[in-house]
Order: sequence, then C-alpha cells, then structure tokens
Amino acid sequence: GLLVLDSPAAQEMTVEDFAALLASVQATVAKTEDIQIIVGAIARPELTAIVPKTHALHAKGNQPLF
Repeated sequence: GLLVLDSPAAQEMTVEDFAALLASVQATVAKTEDIQIIVGAIARPELTAIVPKTHALHAKGNQPLF
C-alpha cells in the first residue's frame, strides 16, 4: 500500500494533533508489512523523532529533493 501525507501540519493542525497523527501512522506501519508512507513536511521534531534517518530524504537549502 501507499499512503501520502502532504503537508499535514501546514495549516490548522496543532502540534499535539500532528504528533497524534504520526503516532497513528506509526502504529499502522507496525501492523502492516507492505506499506510505503510519504510525508511531505518540514522536518519537525515530532516527525524526525519517529522516522529513522535511514528512511528519510531531506531537501537541503534551495536544492530540490528529486
């Protein structure tokens, strides 16, 4: 499966709601073997705390990611 979250904390979402969303996604990943999740977001502490560095790609400066 594939799940794409595009800027989930960009608008009205609070830090607490963003953390709760990520916890739910993390729990789903733990129960599902074949899922890829793409999160298009700023590297906030709530996100970087749960995503292993080996599974993250970051755009740096003005350089595009792809």
